[in-house]
Amino acid sequence: SIITVDNGNLSFIIVPTRGMGIWKGECQGVSLGWDSPVKCLVHPRHINLESRGGLGWLDGFNEWIVRCGIASFGAPGFDVLRDNQGREMKVLLTLHGKIANIPASVVKVKIGLKPPFEIGVEGVVYETSMFGSNLKLSTSITTVPGSNTLKISDTIENLRSFPDETQLLYHCNFGNPFLEKGARLVAPIKRVAPRD
Repeated sequence: SIITVDNGNLSFIIVPTRGMGIWKGECQGVSLGWDSPVKCLVHPRHINLESRGGLGWLDGFNEWIVRCGIASFGAPGFDVLRDNQGREMKVLLTLHGKIANIPASVVKVKIGLKPPFEIGVEGVVYETSMFGSNLKLSTSITTVPGSNTLKISDTIENLRSFPDETQLLYHCNFGNPFLEKGARLVAPIKRVAPRD
């Protein structure tokens, strides 16, 4: 399932079955994504996150903007968690977590009837497990007619009765012409460090 939002200048494709990620985008005829070796959308039921030592996430990875998390993200590895009875257990945390491979439970398309006539899609994705995390991602992805921008507004709620860990990474993937010689990234960053 996909939802295409087109404001006349900017268009983008949201994938509710893949955690409300944004598959592709285009502005004034210029592609905003990247050229992944994974050409088609892959339904989450065909992704085994634990394959290849926790790298299975890569088998469906081709979005322009994809969320990583929300219970964990980063390189695959083992962690020690506590089960529902307080016992320690060793678990494999897979590459970039689960949220990008969980279908949305609620999806709404909204069109504003008053200026600025905002066009948007809202969705709710639950990353939950019996005796485990119970996290809720509520997202709104909006634009206005004729603009060259989109806005992603996410809220994560812990629905458990006690604190839980949560992480969220926006994995933004740009290709040509945005990464050509002379490209600049302008952002409010205090410090830049290598990933590893």
